[in-house]
Amino acid sequence: MRKRILASIMCAALSASMMMGTVMVGAAENSVKTGSTKIFTSTKQALKSESGKKQVVKSGNVMPKTMKRDATNLYKTITLNANGTIVFSYSLSGYGYCVIADANGYGVKMLGNTSKNTVYATNMKRGTYYVYGFSYGTTAPSITSFSASLYSSENGSIAASKAKYIAGTGSYNYQTFYVSKKRAQVKITSVGQYYTGGNHGVTVLIQKRNSNGSYSTVSDSEYAGSSNSYTTGYALNKGSYRFALKGYTSGYMAVKWTQTGYTGSYGTKKSKSKTISRKKSKSNVLTASDKKKTSHWYKIKVTKKRSSRIDVYSYNSSGSVTATLYKGGKRLSYRTVSSPTNIYFKGKLSKGTYYVKVTKNTAKTSGMYKVKYTK
Repeated sequence: MRKRILASIMCAALSASMMMGTVMVGAAENSVKTGSTKIFTSTKQALKSESGKKQVVKSGNVMPKTMKRDATNLYKTITLNANGTIVFSYSLSGYGYCVIADANGYGVKMLGNTSKNTVYATNMKRGTYYVYGFSYGTTAPSITSFSASLYSSENGSIAASKAKYIAGTGSYNYQTFYVSKKRAQVKITSVGQYYTGGNHGVTVLIQKRNSNGSYSTVSDSEYAGSSNSYTTGYALNKGSYRFALKGYTSGYMAVKWTQTGYTGSYGTKKSKSKTISRKKSKSNVLTASDKKKTSHWYKIKVTKKRSSRIDVYSYNSSGSVTATLYKGGKRLSYRTVSSPTNIYFKGKLSKGTYYVKVTKNTAKTSGMYKVKYTK
């Protein structure tokens, strides 16, 4: 089920003043305001068509051995090289129907008695079919034009940075992929398109291949929105995975994924915190293979009392992340988010050393993040 871009959730244990956005620490030593803004929602352009989008159906003019009909006018034979959905247009001259028939001449799809710009036939199997004009009377109409494309519904694989178009069936379709980076942010952009026009959502989740060949789910199920195309972000270790994608029977799914490796160092405990200088940032990933409650630590030195801001950009589309701000051993503030969000801590900070901890809260949490000492 699609997770909506949610408002950040604050722990109920915080005081009422923090719930209002401000925390007073140490009798006005520090006044920290914690907040968040949404990021990383849908992209505003549809995926571009690329080679491999669909099979342009081959055609010929061979009459089937047996043609069950009253009156027919054979137009084309078509050959499908995969199971899936045919999308086509045709024009008729005369009264009757356009029919797609199997190898024995039996109609598998009667298309109607008028010319159509966009018609589709679902659950078509590999093989040869026949397109002809049909009438219950004595004179069959002529098909003056016909063009068809095939969207495969078969499981397969998706190469990085290449768009693939898949017929929806109402059930999950599986597309394998390989992450070549040791630790990587993986983004998948998807859009569902009805064959007759308009967009629909796509359900996305990720599964990791086990040593015995089985698969285990390593992400939450995400319903990618129906507005143009929608990008979801995860973080994965090197290895073999597959996308599980569910779309509507009346439409196809267009999907594309990318990977970006992260090799920067991070502290796994407070004593090993990595320093971030003023107006600088550090980025890394919490991967699906990292254990629940894994934390990355960063250190910020405020050299004098000043108005300061620290931003934590979380790009997780699965699970939740908590960003916590400390001064020395004292926790000043924190915020938990379950969708891509910019968390910020700002206010008058006294001179001293501050720590930011970024924590993976669930087993299926994964995503890239960035910590920035903004000012």
